[in-house]
Amino acid sequence: MLAILKGEPWSFDKRLMVMKQVTGAEQLSTTPITDCAFRIKVYDIPFRLRADSFVAEVGNRLGSFIATDERGVIGWGSFLRIRVLIDVTQPLKKEVLCQVRDQPILSFRISYEKLPNFCYACGRIGHLVKECDEFSDIDSEEESELPFNETLRAAPKKPFSLSTRLPSPKKPPSGHSRQPKVLKHATVSPVVQDTLVQEVHGTLNLTPHTPQPVSSPPIPVPSTNSPPI
Repeated sequence: MLAILKGEPWSFDKRLMVMKQVTGAEQLSTTPITDCAFRIKVYDIPFRLRADSFVAEVGNRLGSFIATDERGVIGWGSFLRIRVLIDVTQPLKKEVLCQVRDQPILSFRISYEKLPNFCYACGRIGHLVKECDEFSDIDSEEESELPFNETLRAAPKKPFSLSTRLPSPKKPPSGHSRQPKVLKHATVSPVVQDTLVQEVHGTLNLTPHTPQPVSSPPIPVPSTNSPPI
C-alpha cells in the first residue's frame, strides 16, 4: 500500500483516483478522502534561497510539504521538484508568493506532474469547463481567456539509466528458416587457369615452384664373402 501511495497521483481515463491509507477502524462517512500527493515543479527560485527550510516553506504554502525530489540534484536547475499533499477540492494554485525579510515579494511559477483533467475556469480537479457548475455558460471562443490553462501541466521526470539497450537482431518471417549461403565452385578452363596463375605470379613477383625428386640414400648390401675360417 505504501508503494502505491508513493506513486500518486493515480488516474483512470484522465480522472483522478484519490486514495487514503486507513486502519480499518474509521467510519467512511466521517473520514474525508480529499487529499492527494503531487510532484510539483517550482520555478525561478534564487540560488541563495534554495535551502531545505525555505523549500519546505514553499511546499507548505501549496499544501502539506512531504519531501524534496530524492532523484535530482538540487541547486542548479531552473526549477525545484517537491512532493506536496494538496486538497483536491480547492482550486489549483498557479504561483507561490514569498517574502524574505525586507526583500520584495517574490513570485514562483509552479506546474504539476501527472495532472489529470481540471477545469480551466474554476481551477478544480475532476471536471472540465463544459461540466463546471460555476461557469456553465462559457463558449469555446472564451476558453482562451480563462484564468487556467495547460501551462499547469509538467512532464514527469524519467528515471536515468546507464544501461544501453542494443537493438535486437531481426528474426526471419514465420515459416522461413534462414539457411547459410553455400558458394558453388566455378569450373575454369586450363588456359584461363594458367593465365590467372601467371598474372598472380607476375603481380607478387613469385617464381612457380617445381617439385624436385627426392633421392634416397643407397641401401647398403651385405657382402657375400665370408671371412676365412
